[in-house]
Amino acid sequence: MNEIAPNLTINDYIKWNHYKAAKWAKFLSIVGFVFVGIILIMAFFISSFMGNMPQMQEQPLPMGALLQVIYLVIAIIYFTPNLFLFLYATKTIKALKYDSQTSYEEGANNLRRMFTTIGVFTIIMLALYAIGIIAAIFMGIAKSNLFI
Repeated sequence: MNEIAPNLTINDYIKWNHYKAAKWAKFLSIVGFVFVGIILIMAFFISSFMGNMPQMQEQPLPMGALLQVIYLVIAIIYFTPNLFLFLYATKTIKALKYDSQTSYEEGANNLRRMFTTIGVFTIIMLALYAIGIIAAIFMGIAKSNLFI
């Protein structure tokens, strides 16, 4: 916390900007929740859809069930930052409407949690991409018989 300037003043213009940003954040989080709902609906119907495809019935692994699990994981991952964004928006709007320091602090905490969650997911995805690229390079080398 020693990196933060102690005498920062939050004036009416900054409050107005926070209020407008929180309104947009609330809209974006609601749209995100709708997409989470669509992903969940797809997760529950993908298994039966894949099971009805003749070429999928001959597969040794139940691809429908695997896709269902993948869709559920994606929905959970996508839900988490949307929840924090929604909580940021509602707490910040409440704080600015009713001059509530506690709500403002809770809103700021949820905004931090949202960015932390997205940051962690980004690091995980970058690591998976790096592993995939390295694996593809080694498979390409092995396939081209340069490994002899």
